Amino acid sequence: MVLAKRKVVSALERKGFEKDVDGKHIVFTYRTLDGNLSRITTYVSHGNKPKDLDDHLIGRMARQTKLLKKNFERLASCPMGRNEYEKIIRKNL
Repeated sequence: MVLAKRKVVSALERKGFEKDVDGKHIVFTYRTLDGNLSRITTYVSHGNKPKDLDDHLIGRMARQTKLLKKNFERLASCPMGRNEYEKIIRKNL
């Protein structure tokens, strides 16, 4: 599966990830529903290339966000909401 980088970035911001630019990367850190900054962090390239995220990058981002790859794809394409994500990560930690 391939996901559009701009859609993933937008979905992460809507799901409670705070964006910060760090050199070559955009760093996303998850802020929990109760307002605490978590240690869950993921990265995407800051440049225009690649425009799409391939299976390898999706897998890495899934591990970084404490999700299975199929669940990360759901998070990024929006069927999974923030409340469901929070339940999954609380159960897995």
